[in-house]
Amino acid sequence: MAIAERRQYESFRSAAIDELYVELHRLTEDSTVDPSDDPEIQGCIARLRALQSEEAEAMLKRLDDSLHLRPGAGYRALEEARRLLAEHAHPASEDPSTSR
Repeated sequence: MAIAERRQYESFRSAAIDELYVELHRLTEDSTVDPSDDPEIQGCIARLRALQSEEAEAMLKRLDDSLHLRPGAGYRALEEARRLLAEHAHPASEDPSTSR
């Protein structure tokens, strides 16, 4: 799925979740029936749970993807660390021009 399509779907899913909360509030606000016995309420809850699970999975995937190094990035970081180590391996006190 392309980034634009994914963002559009995430926006749709978020709006659907918001709408389900409004619907659940409407259904339970004046209801005299036990919510666990109302099939319409249970259907809304099931859809809400499914969308929230999907949203959580997408968040975990984005987090996981953000933690992975891009190809070659680890090698470049290692090379930079080696360069910095070599550059700073000899403290200034060992430099004869700074000795007294």
